[in-house]
Amino acid sequence: MESNTLRLRTAERGTVARTSGQPHAWGLGALVMVSLLAACGGSSGGGSNNGPPPSNLAYPSESVVLESGEVLTPLVPTVTGNVTSWSIDPALPAGLDFDGSTGIISGTATADALQTVHTVRAVNAGGSAFADIDLRVLGIPRYLVIANLNDSTLSRLTYEDGEALPLQHAGYHRFSGSAEGPQAIVLHPNGLFLFAVHALTNTVSTQVVDPATGAISTATPQPAGSGPHFMALTEDGTFLYVAARGSNQVHAFSIDETTGALNPEGSVESIPAELSQLLVDPDGEFLLSLHRLTGTIQAYPIDGGTGVPTLGTALTLPALTQPMHGTLHPSGEHLYVGLNFGMIARFPITSSDGELGVAQTRQVGDTPTWLAIHPEASFLYVVREANEDIRRFTIDAGTGVLTFDEDGGEAPQGARLFIDERGTRAHVIDVTGGTLAAYDLDASTGDLALLQTLRTRPGPRSCVLLRGSSTLDRRGEQLYVVNSGSDTVRTFDVEASGELSLNATDAPTGSTPIDIALDPRQRFAFVLNATEIRTFDIESDGSLSDSGFFVLTGPNPNAITVDTTGRFLYLIDRDDDIVTLYAIGADGELTIDAGLPISTGVLPRSLAVEPTGKFLFVGHDGSVPNGTEGAITPHLIDPEDGTLTVSGAVGPGPGFPSSITFARSAMLLYATLLVANTTAPYPIDPVTGQPTPTPPGSPVPAGDEPFDLAFTPDGRFAFVAVRNPGDVGQVLAYDVRPTDGAVRNEGDNNFQPKQTFDLGLLRPRRLAVSHDGQHLYVLSEGSDQVHVLAIDAGGLLATDGFVATGVLPWDMELRIVLD
Repeated sequence: MESNTLRLRTAERGTVARTSGQPHAWGLGALVMVSLLAACGGSSGGGSNNGPPPSNLAYPSESVVLESGEVLTPLVPTVTGNVTSWSIDPALPAGLDFDGSTGIISGTATADALQTVHTVRAVNAGGSAFADIDLRVLGIPRYLVIANLNDSTLSRLTYEDGEALPLQHAGYHRFSGSAEGPQAIVLHPNGLFLFAVHALTNTVSTQVVDPATGAISTATPQPAGSGPHFMALTEDGTFLYVAARGSNQVHAFSIDETTGALNPEGSVESIPAELSQLLVDPDGEFLLSLHRLTGTIQAYPIDGGTGVPTLGTALTLPALTQPMHGTLHPSGEHLYVGLNFGMIARFPITSSDGELGVAQTRQVGDTPTWLAIHPEASFLYVVREANEDIRRFTIDAGTGVLTFDEDGGEAPQGARLFIDERGTRAHVIDVTGGTLAAYDLDASTGDLALLQTLRTRPGPRSCVLLRGSSTLDRRGEQLYVVNSGSDTVRTFDVEASGELSLNATDAPTGSTPIDIALDPRQRFAFVLNATEIRTFDIESDGSLSDSGFFVLTGPNPNAITVDTTGRFLYLIDRDDDIVTLYAIGADGELTIDAGLPISTGVLPRSLAVEPTGKFLFVGHDGSVPNGTEGAITPHLIDPEDGTLTVSGAVGPGPGFPSSITFARSAMLLYATLLVANTTAPYPIDPVTGQPTPTPPGSPVPAGDEPFDLAFTPDGRFAFVAVRNPGDVGQVLAYDVRPTDGAVRNEGDNNFQPKQTFDLGLLRPRRLAVSHDGQHLYVLSEGSDQVHVLAIDAGGLLATDGFVATGVLPWDMELRIVLD
């Protein structure tokens, strides 16, 4: 990165700079700078016999925030007088260097470190001068967590920096029954806990997070008054405040830094009605609450010892004026509030009790519903309601005054904008539409560049970024091939070159295996044969070993799949026209759910869980073997127990859905239609899951008996396996149009494949794309082989080898591991 995140914090409200050498009131969560003004150095000692001591010691900034692996722009001190030696205490974080001869701080941060004040001393015989530098090293983004109000879940998305599409759904966490309806979440500065406030159960909970895996577990929730809606966490992570909208209270909780446990410390009563937001001063000296109904902004001084707030001064806005949303300047010197008459007001904060001075206003042209400030305090972003956009203002570093910059892009009504503490990423949540948009943020210009948009689970409200010691590394480890004719699973290692090499002895599966499904948590592989489902443990080298667990199935089982959390397995049976649910135990043992099976349509053929984990889709043929029947039925998955409810009308229409695949955005379903010989994207209704039939003419011709479809990880190219039973099989290559997900030939501007590849293929049945998008693996049922095809930069295919499978390979799965 080219620049480091810096921040200067003032000692007193209304000043521009603070005196170095005074104790810092900043906490662990300090973010970034207000200006590059230097602080005046303290000094001590010195007499006329020794000459004057050093004085006016200063660094370009008092506060620095880095990411692990980031090079620090050297901090060069300025000082008055002669210096004979330099020292710093405590020592700098790993990888950063202090030059004892010059006082220069430089280096590359190699590990995350909590916010710490480092005191630098410049010494000569006459005495010394000192300056404080507040420094924090953040971990590297690994997971994004989204709180979903409507189904009481936390979505987990992998964050793979540097990828064209950095975010990918990776399961979800379901809150316990005493923690329903998460209204908001905040992350503790140590990154090990996040806190959620629950409007439906009147509680606040601690969620213990594992930065390495993104796993989340819920601690015992605490009562938090009637209708708790808003939270504010002090920057040092010592206190959490919860505003209970229903009982007009603000509750204070101290936080155990080891366990994240919340301890009630007290509350303040009789706040104005209709509380709509709660903010905490960066120095932890006061709270501010906004009240739309009464047009009031209320201040609460915080007791420095107990952390308990008391009722302070209130500011009443002019008649009919409502504070819509607000944000505090990182210095704690200014409050910015959006007002219902298309205005933004800047209130100077005039005391450590949170008193507000006279407001200055700026027109924003439409009702501002959400404000977010860049952590360097250089830009303010405003979401405007009717205009459905984001307006950007620059912030004067000395005065906090706003100047209109430009419109920063589209944003749905009710959108919420979150900027990460490094100031390089932004996420916009569409509360009503249920989507998340990820942006690159240029800290120097303030520009937002859209990376991708994804469907979320229902009712997203807020998000936090989990960090770790390294980036997520996605790699393909093993390819598993189910051989129906030889009753085995063959395991291949995926080499760095994309080639396949035999891993271990074939694993016996029982009679006529037909399908394999992998646990997304990398623990188990489940193999379906003619009469049972067997559980295999995935060993450390990727090989499979029979666990001894199995369950009997119905008369004609056809396919299985595992949900995104790794808790449930679903089976379809063609003769009984049912779907059956199995709970997956910690050891991989399957337990059938007494409430299922349920009917799922005539002759089910395929099934898949979409990326958010909300819906299971089942493709079925219909009663007559022709192109006029067949459909895909959406089923809503209960996030607590996995049970299914048919949630929408069937779609998308005729043709025997042989496979079901999803765009990474979770907004589009793709089906290969075996009899209709087409494939096409089908938008998914976010509430019911119903796939919408595409307009006439848009389904793409896909040869004779298209059987599977796969995408490259960046979503630019798609491939369809065509069995073509009367002739040589084929793999068809397509472009994917970004605007609507259509598979087509962009070069010729038509809906034909841009390449038909048939060299050596015989009835290709299954496809898998390597983690880097450079190889396509094609299971060829007729030749007992997996063909390895190279994918070039334009999405075209070329032969790169093949390996022998067992007899009559029927299914395969690529195991991709995240480190």
